[in-house]
Amino acid sequence: GLGLALVLSAAGGSAKAAGLANLGVVTPQIACSAIMNLNLNGVTDGSVTITSASIQPAGTVVARLTLASQSCVVAGTIGPGTNMFQLVLPTQNWTQRYVASGCGGLCGNIGLPPPEAAACVPVMNGQVALSATDMGHEGNTLPNSTTPWETDPQAKIDFAYRGQHATAQVSKAIIT
Repeated sequence: GLGLALVLSAAGGSAKAAGLANLGVVTPQIACSAIMNLNLNGVTDGSVTITSASIQPAGTVVARLTLASQSCVVAGTIGPGTNMFQLVLPTQNWTQRYVASGCGGLCGNIGLPPPEAAACVPVMNGQVALSATDMGHEGNTLPNSTTPWETDPQAKIDFAYRGQHATAQVSKAIIT
């Protein structure tokens, strides 16, 4: 898929060599702050709450990612449960690409960018919209512990498969 193409691009040199289309830069169609007013209910199987949407300058660190260019940073939750997500939308040089990442291991935090893309120029230079999720819980704990997320059926569903999918659905709706 797209993630593999981006990784191939980083490893193989040019986008053309990796089979990526030469897509033009697209500018935002609405103000970043207007994302707060989007009705995203119905995009996924649960409720969507945008908790913040603000322009951040290049150099700002967002979930371990140093922004290469000015970006609209969106944060929110997807219910039921508390699947938290962040979405970084470049405002000046977005080339119509999107990469979603989970957080690895037992998760419980939001981390951008995906570690596998650390050498991928389009991802690291702000040409790609990025999203990440905490997969429905906070804290990285050992298996078989009794932390609240491991005893909560919805948190288990978000961790197992729903968190990443719902985050991608919501992120794509915001991007659109």
